[in-house]
Amino acid sequence: MSPDQVADALGVGCESVFRWERQARAGGDQAPRIKKAPGWPRRPTPGQEQTVKAVVCDATPLRVARPVQE
Repeated sequence: MSPDQVADALGVGCESVFRWERQARAGGDQAPRIKKAPGWPRRPTPGQEQTVKAVVCDATPLRVARPVQE
C-alpha cells in the first residue's frame, strides 16, 4: 500500500505514516505506537458528526428555512 492509502485507511495524516515507518526502521516492530491526543473527548462523536454532515448536505435552503418571527 502507498503511504496515502495507509493514511486514508487509518484516518491519519501521511506525516504519521512516514513517522511510524522511521520509528519501525529505528526500533523494530514495537517502536511505532499510536498516541491519543490529550484533552477532552471530541464533541460531537464521529458518528454524530457524520449524521449532521449527511443531513446538511442533503438539505436545501427551503427545507431548513424557519419562518420569520414578527
